[in-house]
Amino acid sequence: PTQSAHPLVDHPIFTQDLDFWNNFSSALVHKNYARGEMLAHHGDVADKIWIILSGWVKLVRQTPDGRETIIGLCTTDDIFGEASLFQHGHYPYYAEMLSAGRCVSIPSSVLRE
Repeated sequence: PTQSAHPLVDHPIFTQDLDFWNNFSSALVHKNYARGEMLAHHGDVADKIWIILSGWVKLVRQTPDGRETIIGLCTTDDIFGEASLFQHGHYPYYAEMLSAGRCVSIPSSVLRE
């Protein structure tokens, strides 16, 4: 049987440099998420970046008075967690699945190497 290519190999951030892709593809973590599942919490150490393969994710900041402000909606092929690219960064929002979906996380340490 023919082995299919990884679904991210055609993502725009990887198509320019396949050597880059080959160097870290083994570090990718694939996971299915349920609706309502949290991917990141505000203030957590930012240690990974996510690429959405399917589903919807909302990015939310909480105001000092406890209200929530949606700062972003992400879906297939979107990337979030950029704070992880900076050492000692923290997520400035929480990320919650709005629908069941699948994401790939990439440890930020791999991207900084």
